[in-house]
Amino acid sequence: MGLKFLTEELRKKKKIMIDTNVVIYFLEGNEVLGSFSKEVFSIIEKGVVEGFISVITVAEVLVKPMKTSNNLLVNQIMNFLDTFPNLHVVDIEKSIAIEAAKIRGKTGLKMPDALIISSAKALGCAIVGADNQWSNKDFDVEFYNINRL
Repeated sequence: MGLKFLTEELRKKKKIMIDTNVVIYFLEGNEVLGSFSKEVFSIIEKGVVEGFISVITVAEVLVKPMKTSNNLLVNQIMNFLDTFPNLHVVDIEKSIAIEAAKIRGKTGLKMPDALIISSAKALGCAIVGADNQWSNKDFDVEFYNINRL
C-alpha cells in the first residue's frame, strides 16, 4: 500500500474526516507521516474531497501552543482553521453525542475519539487518522490509518 494507495482511495470519497493527529502532523511538517498528511490536505485544498474536522480537533491542536503561551502559533493555527479551502469544522450536536456514547460503550475508546468518529458517521465521511487503537474496532465508518499504509 502506501501514499499512492491512500491518494487513490481518498479520491473515491466525497467527504473525509481528519483525525487530530493527522492535522498535527500536517501543521508540524512531521518527517515520518508528513507526506501522508500533506497529501490528505492537498486533495482537500484542490476540492477533490470535502474535508472535515471536529471541534474536538480544534481544541486538541491548540492545547500545546496555548500551554506554552505561543500566541504566534495559536494565531497561525486559527488562521489555518479559518481559511483552509474546503475544510469545515463540525460542531457536536446532541445526536453526535448520543452516538459517541454508543461508540465508547461498544469499543472502549476515549470520549474525544468517540466524538470524532460519531461526527464522521453523522456526515457519512471516511476517516483518516493514525490511531492504531481504531484499526481493530468496529464502528461502521471506513478508517484509513496512515501508520499502517
